[in-house]
Amino acid sequence: MLGGLITGCGVAIMHYTGMAAMEVHTEANPGMPAGAGAMDLLVPLILGVSMVTAVLLLTIGVSPSEAERRYDERLAQRRAL
Repeated sequence: MLGGLITGCGVAIMHYTGMAAMEVHTEANPGMPAGAGAMDLLVPLILGVSMVTAVLLLTIGVSPSEAERRYDERLAQRRAL
């Protein structure tokens, strides 16, 4: 309970500190903002998430199931006899 209260106060304090430090400057003709476009962010993000998902699915897909592990254990026991 106390931890939640401390965290909540910390979030509120950081929010209001950031808002107090913010400065807004207006221009007559701001034009287009410079920087990266949407595709410069989305393409690497989608590729990264897709690759991580594919690796995880392949890892899960090739890992042995519980039944396969029990079968291998019984086979190893038979070989030991």
